[in-house]
Order: sequence, then C-alpha cells, then structure tokens
Amino acid sequence: CNVLGTPSAPDLESVTSPKALQFLQNMRARERIKFTNQYPNATPQAIELLESLLCFAPDRRLTVEQALQSSFLESLHDPSDEPAGEGPLDFEWEKQVSGEAHHPQTKLKLKELMYEECRIYHPATLPWGAAMQAVQARAQ
Repeated sequence: CNVLGTPSAPDLESVTSPKALQFLQNMRARERIKFTNQYPNATPQAIELLESLLCFAPDRRLTVEQALQSSFLESLHDPSDEPAGEGPLDFEWEKQVSGEAHHPQTKLKLKELMYEECRIYHPATLPWGAAMQAVQARAQ
C-alpha cells in the first residue's frame, strides 16, 4: 500500500473474504505514488504496463495474454511460442496438505509435496520417505 495506495471502495467489491475486507477497510488511507516518480527512467510503455498489471481489482487487471500484447513487450511477443493455460488453476493440493481447503498448511507436508513435485523432473531421486530416513540415519 505504500506505493499502490489503499484500495478504493469499488476495488474492495472484489474482495470475498470478510477478514481480508475488514483488514483493508481498517488500513490508514494512503495515496498512490505515481510510477513516473517512482521509476523516472522508465518508458511510458513500461509505466502503462505496470499500471495495468498492478490494479487491485482482478477484473480490471491485465491477463497474461493481454500483457504479452502490450507495446512494451512488443519485441519479445511471439504468439507461436506462448502457450496458454488450460483453465483455472487447481488448488486441490491444499486438501492434501491439511485435509481440508483453506486450512493452515503444515510446513513438513508442504516440503514433502514440493519434494515430490521435483521428483517428477528427477525420477532417480529417492522418494520422500526414504530420503527422510537417510537424513535421519546420517544425523545419528
């Protein structure tokens, strides 16, 4: 909020969590700092892209596809080499961590899930359980 300022009343309409909404409404009001002041050497195209990406309300924020079409990224844009997502992200893994969605995850279970994700790309790596046993054996 130090740079973007506090969200406006219309921006807050997109907040679905009552706790988050209360937190945001109780924040001390701050004015948005102009990106041109924050980044005086940035091109107008860079400032325009930054402002479009950092909108608080998701319905006003650029999508990845829209951002890639911006004039700032024109020299890098190659539609033939920019795969698009296949739909909304799947957060079912949260249930694996805690047994239910929106519940605080345990640090150890998150480590295990991240480790197993890495094993997809490095299949020769020991499975999590065997790796933890090896670590414990070395510690003794």
